[in-house]
Amino acid sequence: MDQIASDRRLSSRYSLQLKLRYRVLEGLTTLWTGTGVTSDISRAGMRFEAAQPIPLDARVEVDVEWPVRLGGTLPLELCLTGTVVRCDEAGAAVRLASWRFQVVSAPKARDAEQARTGRWMPPAVSRVEKEQPRLM
Repeated sequence: MDQIASDRRLSSRYSLQLKLRYRVLEGLTTLWTGTGVTSDISRAGMRFEAAQPIPLDARVEVDVEWPVRLGGTLPLELCLTGTVVRCDEAGAAVRLASWRFQVVSAPKARDAEQARTGRWMPPAVSRVEKEQPRLM
C-alpha cells in the first residue's frame, strides 16, 4: 500500500487495486449496477474504474472485496456509501458518507445466483461491530 505523494488533501490516500461492485441509486431505486477496481482510497473518499460514466451528485453504494480475512478465515467486504464528485473516462471519484466492514457469509453462492439471474444481490452478511459496554 503506497501513499500517493504530493497530495494536499487532509486524508491520506492509498493506491489500492481491489475488486468491487457498485450500485447507482436514486432514492431507494437502483438505477444500475456495475463492477470495477479501486484506484485509490482514503478515509474521506475513493476513486474507482467504472464501465460507464456516473452522473455528478449521484448516490452510490460500493462493496469492496477486502484482501484480509477476519481471523484469517472469514472473507470481509468494505461497504461504502457516498456521492460522486467527479467522473471521467478513467473512473468515478466519490466523497464518502459512511463505511463499515462486514463478514461475507456465502460469496460464491451469491455470485453464482447473481450471474444466473443477471440481478445485483446484496451480500448475506454478519456485521463486524464493537460491542458497547453495558451500564449497570
